[in-house]
Amino acid sequence: MKRISKDTRVYSMSKDNKSVITVSPGESLIVETHDCFTGSLCSEEVPISEVPWEAINPATGPIYIEGAEPGDILVVSIERIEIGDHAVMATGPRLGVLGHKLTQEVTSILPIEGDEVVFNDRIRIPIRPMIGVIGTAPEGDAILCGTPGNHGGNMDCKEITAGTKLMLPVFHSGALLALGDVHAVMADGEVSVSGAEIGAEVEIRLDLIKGGMSDYPYPILESEDAIMVIDSKETLEEAIRSGVEKTVDLLVKDHEFHQEEALRFLSLAGDVRICQVVDPLMTIRIEIKKELLFKA
Repeated sequence: MKRISKDTRVYSMSKDNKSVITVSPGESLIVETHDCFTGSLCSEEVPISEVPWEAINPATGPIYIEGAEPGDILVVSIERIEIGDHAVMATGPRLGVLGHKLTQEVTSILPIEGDEVVFNDRIRIPIRPMIGVIGTAPEGDAILCGTPGNHGGNMDCKEITAGTKLMLPVFHSGALLALGDVHAVMADGEVSVSGAEIGAEVEIRLDLIKGGMSDYPYPILESEDAIMVIDSKETLEEAIRSGVEKTVDLLVKDHEFHQEEALRFLSLAGDVRICQVVDPLMTIRIEIKKELLFKA
């Protein structure tokens, strides 16, 4: 199986990034990833202020997918996420939801023991590895890996985990997929500005849906039991409004709903959930249980 070293990394997603590997549709590969600080916070003595924003959230890649052309959808099946033996977190003034109240920078090294993150002497949190940054080359100018958008990017959606399929629009030949910023565990919101940031080894399978992007030029995630539309905007209100509109369109196009009927259905069965509120754009997802849409 092909493997990409974590040393082949980018800090922005762009059509101008040179691909580091070429794969065929249907092929699986292993992607090594740095933590979001590129390993810079190697001890609790190193503050986050020593890591410039443009050096945060490296993504391994990009990966060129043969046959991927503008207008296609890239399907990324996340088959396995293996994480390292310790994670790191960092907080400080002007960071996260309560950064205006913080007066000092704190870096925490969190051991991974068994299937748990050791938060402190009293608390252990079950791991649930997920991918924070994953995306294709955006349609226009380069976008820093720390920023989400219709191309994917730093969505910090905790449901992007092993066993799910992420569908991303293809804006340029080869798609130019890159990914990184794995978390051992992260709660919805990521309110402190970091999850349990950790290096990882991710096994993915790549497939194409030819010509499907015109209907869905934004990320869609499918788990074993749910379909999720992911959206990012400057405010949560804008992200929710846009996400609802996109989900209504999906229901109309794929599931024989009328527009008003789809909106009423979402009020009963479409959970609006926050992914993150600490990146340059806010990210939400709208979850619908598949059993409600695919009854025998």
